[in-house]
Amino acid sequence: DQKIMTERGQEGIKKTMENLKFLKPEIREKIIKRMQRMAAKRKET
Repeated sequence: DQKIMTERGQEGIKKTMENLKFLKPEIREKIIKRMQRMAAKRKET
């Protein structure tokens, strides 16, 4: 189950990254910061 969630998450991240190219820089920064926070939280658990 964990592996499936990780793979699905990575696919979502890939799509998000593609979408980031079309966003304004300030929005992109916000999303990247949020993703980094989520990644840091995931490492703690």
